[in-house]
Amino acid sequence: MSLTIAAFWPPPPHETTPARYRQLADAGIDLVITGNYLNDRIILRHALACADEAGLGVLVASDPRVDVLMRDLDVDPGPLIRQVVDDYRPFRSFRGIGVMDEPHAAQFPRVAAGVAAVRAAGAFAYANLLPSHATGPYDAYVGSSPRSSAPTCSPSTATRS
Repeated sequence: MSLTIAAFWPPPPHETTPARYRQLADAGIDLVITGNYLNDRIILRHALACADEAGLGVLVASDPRVDVLMRDLDVDPGPLIRQVVDDYRPFRSFRGIGVMDEPHAAQFPRVAAGVAAVRAAGAFAYANLLPSHATGPYDAYVGSSPRSSAPTCSPSTATRS
């Protein structure tokens, strides 16, 4: 078993460089979770290339296509999620896709559909849930959706050969 150490808020675009990503790797960080204005395909692909060079992994949690798909569109997420995964799959550093940031409990079925689509595309799925101070009793927040639609992840899907 291994423990992954992630940088949740990576360097901004003007500091997304191989040297900066090497600093993260040298500090013991294994994974960068995108955000902090890394939110279009151009900068995301640049971040993945920097991570490739530095030996870091990248979880793409800020692709605007996924954000719009998951929050604003009532369509099957499968086709677009597959396209997004295929866009990033060529990078060795690519580890997966974030499907939604801080969903409300009523959005859990949508999150589950996104997780299923990412997994069907052969990638790791990630959702950043609301912090406990924003939800009231956390057990009620995460348990408010039927178990069959609550997003889950298996540690075995988080690694990549």
